[in-house]
Amino acid sequence: MKVAVLIKQTPDTAELPKVSVEEAKSGEINTTMVINPWDEFAAEEAIQLGDRFDADSVAISLGREDETDALKHALAMGVNEAVLVDERVADGGDEWTVAAALTEAIKQQGDVQIVLAGKMSVDGNSGVIYTGVA
Repeated sequence: MKVAVLIKQTPDTAELPKVSVEEAKSGEINTTMVINPWDEFAAEEAIQLGDRFDADSVAISLGREDETDALKHALAMGVNEAVLVDERVADGGDEWTVAAALTEAIKQQGDVQIVLAGKMSVDGNSGVIYTGVA
């Protein structure tokens, strides 16, 4: 049995970002990135379910190769595996395209019995991706 948990890397809400004009124009803002706090709760639940039912847990996130801090955090918490889905598979698509890419990554994990996620992402206050995966 395997428990999958969806993880998103988001800006640290405890930090006040300083955004330059160039960063605002490019959309690439230099700020501290962390695991989405709501997803951190889901990761903890995945770990507890794994302990209780002798199951493995896997954290799955969509992003670039340099966006692995959230996955590393989940591994440090005790999640067994981490999978980074290359954001290019979503090819700049909408939320449903991202949800489909994450769903495919979950299917590739094999015996996944339960998928957990936080209630929303703090960067966009949205939970659409999680709903799309469900």
